[in-house]
Amino acid sequence: MPVRVEEAPFIAAKKSAHQNGYRYSGRAQSAGYPHCAQPTCQMKTDFDLWTEADPLRHELSRAGGTAEFWPLLEGCNPRIHIQPPASTAEIDKLRRFAGGSLPPTLEAFLAHSNGLSFDYDSIVLPIDRIIQLTDELRGYDGVMPMDSLLFIGELGDGDMFAFGQARNGEWLPDVYWWEHETDSRYVCGAGIWGYVAAHISWCIVSEDDSSAS
Repeated sequence: MPVRVEEAPFIAAKKSAHQNGYRYSGRAQSAGYPHCAQPTCQMKTDFDLWTEADPLRHELSRAGGTAEFWPLLEGCNPRIHIQPPASTAEIDKLRRFAGGSLPPTLEAFLAHSNGLSFDYDSIVLPIDRIIQLTDELRGYDGVMPMDSLLFIGELGDGDMFAFGQARNGEWLPDVYWWEHETDSRYVCGAGIWGYVAAHISWCIVSEDDSSAS
């Protein structure tokens, strides 16, 4: 069932004009949060602009959560670095920090790998960094509330990726891209598997394109 924006206190649906209507601004609305932006809305991100990445993205997405996923991921590119699994104690530490529960797909991922990177992009952060970064960003001023976000990835340019909680405390299934310059927040992947598939395939194709030019 789609989650209404009223239930997601960290995202609003004011379109950001400078992004040609692709993204939704995170600035608070004085009249409350609009209903029109739901995780199922077709909101394009940079991940979607590279259609060359679609075959790999779909292959990784289909394998997400299965034993097939990890060797497929590792074989994509030698610049991918998969860390060893997080310990039970580390996952418990993160669960306590997050208020008693974790997004199920994130917990499953961490049980196999406590961190995933591609060059300077930290696609999935190790647990200690998730806690540190989330704690730091919750103290930010001048942006929409960060209290409902658990930051799990970061780009080299300052943009971040996070899971969000609904007002009832349940974790939303999608991963959100937080654009640090505009405070825009928008869906960029269905769960950890869809997000990793989108991010990895985008990294590979965009880097290949840069090398070719």
